[in-house]
Amino acid sequence: MKAILSALMGVYTRWRYVEDTGPSERPMAKPAAEKPKDELIRLRQSVARERRNLESYVRFNCAALAGPCEDSIRAMEGRLRALEMFARRAV
Repeated sequence: MKAILSALMGVYTRWRYVEDTGPSERPMAKPAAEKPKDELIRLRQSVARERRNLESYVRFNCAALAGPCEDSIRAMEGRLRALEMFARRAV
């Protein structure tokens, strides 16, 4: 049993150090200059997903979940309007 635990500990420490010493701290980091259109598409998809969630929350009478979801939708729509206005000015 001690040999098995020792082997597992050795594998875990090697795996952990390999993960920690990657080329960057955040391997999925966004590029510094993200294009506004990419963010617009992402935000539109997020709003659509949140609207579907809100519909299901309302259908199942989950007011505690529906409130924050509505706030999230309003915030994302405000961000969308700002990005669209910025994109129009840039063109």
